[in-house]
Amino acid sequence: MTKSLRRLVVAVASILVCSMSFLCVTLAKYSTTVDKNINATAKAWEITVTAAGEVDGAVDLGKIAPGSSGSVVVTIANAGEVDATYSIALDSEIEKPEGLTITIADADKTGEVAVNGSKEVTINYSWAFDGNDTDDTSWAGQDISVGVTVTAEQKA
Repeated sequence: MTKSLRRLVVAVASILVCSMSFLCVTLAKYSTTVDKNINATAKAWEITVTAAGEVDGAVDLGKIAPGSSGSVVVTIANAGEVDATYSIALDSEIEKPEGLTITIADADKTGEVAVNGSKEVTINYSWAFDGNDTDDTSWAGQDISVGVTVTAEQKA
């Protein structure tokens, strides 16, 4: 390699090195990182289920016999801050006389309860007078208990 070519290569390399150092300096930038919190309060959820005559979570209908019928009104109230849906069902495993029917109208088995609203659901019972006399008599003096389950969820 000739002396002039070497000088040219050294000159070009020097220019490149200088250009790169200026380029790196000119590409510097400012940077800031800021941390913030996002706070929220969950809306209140307050669903209550009560029944007329309820004491310690149970409604005592007194004594019933063949030919008896009546109803119990269950109130589902929403004092929360979100609308709710509900479903109400009787326990599927009920030990009871053959002639005793306990029902909830299909239209009342599910529904909605708006904020500050309530829904009354009637549970009807009727003990047929012309049922099985032997079965009816075997229930004399026995307690009959029916479980009722109410499930409430936030309305989607």
